[in-house]
Amino acid sequence: MEGYKFSYYMCVPGNKSLSIFFAEAKTLKNYAYLKPSFLSTKHAVSLRSLPGVTCLSTKYAKDSWWQVDLLWQIEVRYLNIMGYESQYLQNFEIRIGNTFEKGGETNPSCGTVSDLADVKNITVQCSPARIGRFASIIQRTMNYLRLCEVMVYGIPGDVQCTFTFSLTELMINHKRPLK
Repeated sequence: MEGYKFSYYMCVPGNKSLSIFFAEAKTLKNYAYLKPSFLSTKHAVSLRSLPGVTCLSTKYAKDSWWQVDLLWQIEVRYLNIMGYESQYLQNFEIRIGNTFEKGGETNPSCGTVSDLADVKNITVQCSPARIGRFASIIQRTMNYLRLCEVMVYGIPGDVQCTFTFSLTELMINHKRPLK
């Protein structure tokens, strides 16, 4: 454990609840994993593309969107997006922010992707990083929005930290052995 730096966070998100958690400092992780997600279409179509991977499709429309609730404000650095087929992974915009309505249409833009030839997987970097609770992908042309997997990488953002410490210091300064 020596050399690992952990941060202790005491957070009150939206002044509604108290949470205490540990996070390794400066480590990016996928905050979209097992979080609730939403589509602009009431009835999404489930597509099977790879063994064990299910893809979703909106109806054929302009400004179709997919959105994930990250449950916390996250400083988003980049997204990895796996699409169904390359023609459905074109002309879209990524938005990060705290607005849920209309698929996050008014949230700040993280990036825009135009025509890509034969690309089913893409990494979009947010430069600068964007802080928000919701990450959205908005299809800007008349097309289906077909996604298989979206990973949102970042670090906790806008978190009120009470203090930080190293585990080594904690073990040395503690009078009893930690159990």
